[in-house]
Amino acid sequence: CNRWAPQSMLRGIEQLREHSRKDSNNARVHAALALCLQYAAFFDFVVNTEIREEALAAANQAVSLAPDLVLAQVAKGGTYWYLDFNARTAINALEQALKISPADTRALIHHSWLMSESGLHDQAFESARRAVRSDPFNNAAHQALGQAYYLARDFEASLEPFLEAVNLDPGDPSFYVYPAWAYSQLNRHQEALSLLETAVDLSNGAPFHLAEYGMTLAFAGRIEEAKVVLERLKTMQGEISVSPFHLAQVNMALGNVEAALDGLEAAFEARDNGLFYIAQGAQFDALRSEPRFDALVERMKP
Repeated sequence: CNRWAPQSMLRGIEQLREHSRKDSNNARVHAALALCLQYAAFFDFVVNTEIREEALAAANQAVSLAPDLVLAQVAKGGTYWYLDFNARTAINALEQALKISPADTRALIHHSWLMSESGLHDQAFESARRAVRSDPFNNAAHQALGQAYYLARDFEASLEPFLEAVNLDPGDPSFYVYPAWAYSQLNRHQEALSLLETAVDLSNGAPFHLAEYGMTLAFAGRIEEAKVVLERLKTMQGEISVSPFHLAQVNMALGNVEAALDGLEAAFEARDNGLFYIAQGAQFDALRSEPRFDALVERMKP
């Protein structure tokens, strides 16, 4: 479940479900299941609305069984933030986790994510740097530091930690997405697209990675190719779940403003995790003069 790839996560979920049935009083198993479901939903490998109740129940069961277990509090923080959009409960849980163990890497990573996505950049940097010091071989810690830089609009500085996350596990498709964001904002489009082509290949064309590729093609001015990706995503809707957020990303980059806004609003109703980037993410700047977009950002605020 620590590998952000569809095959790994789906296998992990099934293993953890089996373990939770066999050992229903094991708080660590419930916490791990909640987190794996949350991570898989973040990348749209599972459908948020289909697993939300299961993930929240697993996190709450873990805390009930072992309130002093850091992993349980982190699971509650992660599920309530990303699956329920409940910032208050998430922050309380993560603060409790860090009170129990101030140097816990996973708690620091989650705290940094929440802070940077909320625009609290100084706190995000502090937690991410502590996470990297705590476990320098943890690629998610480096991704969190890169995200803190990226969402604070220091794109050049974000590249080193983002790329280190890739180097630590080059077989994980999802980590390729983040340095591609930075390269795209620096107008280094070919480097961004090269990373995303690898991500699409490694994920077997998962919608999360394919949409990032289509968006970046459009930003690079390769409009016809971006349109092909958009049509491919639409076709995939009949086969697997494709979040409206993914269609919105590509439509936005193509300048299809109303279609992009329709997709983002539908993504909010579906509680798609990609919306956590709209307030701070530079890739959404083209929509910032739109009242509907501003209203959506307000609804996403903690």
